[in-house]
Amino acid sequence: MKYTKYFTILIIFSCLFSQGERSTIYYNGNPVGIETGNLVYKTDSLDMRFSNIFTVNHDYILERFSFYLGFESFPDSIIIQLQQDDNQSPGEVIDEWNIVMDENYPHGSGYNIYTLTECIQLDENSSYWVTLLSRGDGVLKWIHTDESWPNVMTLNGGENWSNIQTSPPGANIVYGEQIYYQDPIWGDVNEDLITNVIDVLIVVQHILDVIELTPNQFFIADLNQDENINVIDVLGIVNIILSNEPLMSQWLLEDINDNSISFGEMIGPEVYNGNISLYYFGKAG
Repeated sequence: MKYTKYFTILIIFSCLFSQGERSTIYYNGNPVGIETGNLVYKTDSLDMRFSNIFTVNHDYILERFSFYLGFESFPDSIIIQLQQDDNQSPGEVIDEWNIVMDENYPHGSGYNIYTLTECIQLDENSSYWVTLLSRGDGVLKWIHTDESWPNVMTLNGGENWSNIQTSPPGANIVYGEQIYYQDPIWGDVNEDLITNVIDVLIVVQHILDVIELTPNQFFIADLNQDENINVIDVLGIVNIILSNEPLMSQWLLEDINDNSISFGEMIGPEVYNGNISLYYFGKAG
């Protein structure tokens, strides 16, 4: 079970600081050159779009799209859309981005679209579509790859899509940051990252119907996962408290700061135990 607190923390951490494991989610081969490609354009009668499907095998935060694109006539408004899968066709649009084309490279160039700031989650065992479309003038050429992958096309702006065909698609890579879910701190009912007597008191109050636990709290307090919180869980939390390792390792080092009142003495956590709540050992400046 993935419960909200830890799920949210790790999502934010991955999006803002990019600390997850960066992975290539989808890579459909190397571009073969300007000779062949999917033509993306819009006229009064046609709205040509092409889309590649990919499936993820973990939960990810979407990081980046890469494309290899050229053009027959300069396209001034090319859009990438990420879409849900709707029965093996592109469905609801999740988000879209503008691709700024470089008119100096009609015969092909690489383009990257970065997406971490949007914090879009791709769910495990789900499929998604990457679609290129035009909202302006010009004709884009989405350069084909040297491999064959599932893809579809539409002539009418997505009202109807072709059946999936496995053929050389437009060159495309999708990158993501894999999401890792922190193991629960069992018994930490008040979610202060430590299991102690306060958590025992909260669970007892819940058993006596004095307070009601949130779904997250209930999950963390239900140590034997029998969907019932009782004295067995209380005893389990007490055992966790009794078996916890000390939070602070013990050590002694000589104080070499000649401005310190303990200069020349061996100092460490045990020297200050019970006297202060927070301290720093190290060099300042």
